Amino acid sequence: MYVLGARRLSSSKGTVPIYESTARTIVTKFEQMNQTKIERREEVIAGLAIHLKSALYRLKYATMIENPHHDQLEIEYDTYLKQVQDILLGSPELGLAELNKHEIGFVAIHLCTGLMKNTLVRVKRVAIVCSSGVGTSMMLERSVRQLFPQVSIIGQYSVQEAHLIKEEEADLLITTVPFTATMAIPWIKVTPIMRREEVQYLEERLGVPAAVNRTDLDVMETVKAVVELVKNHVPMQKEKPLYQDLYRFFAGYSKESGSITALTAKSCLHLQAPYSNWRDCIDTLTKSLVANGFVERSYGNEIMDAVDTGSHPFIVSPGVAFPHLRSKAVNRCGFAWMTLKEPILFGGSGEQVWWIVLLAPVDQQQHSKAVELMLEIIHSPELLKQLKTESSNERIWDWMRTFEEGKRHV
Repeated sequence: MYVLGARRLSSSKGTVPIYESTARTIVTKFEQMNQTKIERREEVIAGLAIHLKSALYRLKYATMIENPHHDQLEIEYDTYLKQVQDILLGSPELGLAELNKHEIGFVAIHLCTGLMKNTLVRVKRVAIVCSSGVGTSMMLERSVRQLFPQVSIIGQYSVQEAHLIKEEEADLLITTVPFTATMAIPWIKVTPIMRREEVQYLEERLGVPAAVNRTDLDVMETVKAVVELVKNHVPMQKEKPLYQDLYRFFAGYSKESGSITALTAKSCLHLQAPYSNWRDCIDTLTKSLVANGFVERSYGNEIMDAVDTGSHPFIVSPGVAFPHLRSKAVNRCGFAWMTLKEPILFGGSGEQVWWIVLLAPVDQQQHSKAVELMLEIIHSPELLKQLKTESSNERIWDWMRTFEEGKRHV
C-alpha cells in the first residue's frame, strides 16, 4: 500500500527531474547487481523518486521516521537491504550515503516490488557441505550466493560436522558428496560449479527462481582456474582441447553443438577498425547485429550502461573484451566482433583491448560454438598474432567454417 500510494502521487503530480534521475540511477545499479530487469520499471522509478524527495528533505533537516517493516525486511530481504546500502555508500554523488536503516528499508521496498514474481520469499537457511569442509566448499558457496541471493548460508561444514547440524539451524543441506546415513535435514547433492539441471532442481527445492544465470564469463574464469591447477601438477600436452572440453562440461553439456556461421554474418565482422573510443565500437557492432535481425537498437545502450556502472568489466583475457547481457532486446542468438588498429581503453576497467566480441545471448548452448572458437584463438599465440593483423573478412569466415566442421586448429 505504501508503494502504491507513492506511485499514485507520482502520476498525479509528476516528478522533479533531479529525483527521477537519482531514482533511475539506483534502479539501474540494483538491476546490474542482480543481473535482472525490474518489471514495471518506470512505475518503480516514479514511485521511488517521490519517496526520495521526502527522504532528502528529512535528511537535510535531521528528522527521522521509523520503518515499521524493518525487522521483517531484515529477516526476509536482508541481501537486498545490503545491496541498497552498498549502492548509496558507493555513489556519494547521489547525496544519500547518510540515510539510516529505516530509510534504506523504504528504498528497498520500492526496488523489491519490481523484481520478478515469486523472487522474494522467506529466506531459506542453507548449509554448504563438502568432504572436508574446505576448498570446493568455497567454490560452491560462491555459486549459491550468486544464484540465490535470498538464501542465508549458515556456514561451510564437513560431512562429519553436517551430522551435528540441528533442524532449527538449517532448512537444507547443499552438498558435493552423498550422505549414506539418514539425515534429519533434507539435502541435495550438486557439483561445486552447479550445472544447469542442478540449478533447476534447486529452484524447485527452494521455491524461488535463480536470480542470475551463470554467465560465460563465470564459466571461462572457472576453466582458466582449473587448467592452471592442472598445469601445476602434470605436463600439459593438449591445452587447447582441454579448454574446449572443460568449457562444455562446466557450461552444462558434453557434446559440441551449434553452428558459428549461423550466429553471425560477414557484415558483423569489423577488422582493423580505426576507433579510439569504446562506445563507437559498441555502437558499430550493435548496428551490424540490428541490420541482421539479431537485436534491437536498445541492446547497445544496455551494454554501454553495464560498462558505465562497472557491474562487470567484460575483460576475459588481456586485450580481449566479451560484453554480453540477457535482454529482451535480443531477438535471436548472435554475435559480432571487431579488431582495432590500435588498442583502446575499455570503459572504466583501465585495461586496453584490441579485440571486442559483442554477444547477444539467448541461452548458453546456442552460442557455445562461438565461445569455443574465441577460446581457441585466445589460447593460441599464433592465432592471436594472425588475428591482430588480419584484414580479410573472407579469411575470418573461413576460420569459422573450418572450426565448426570440427577441426581444432583454424
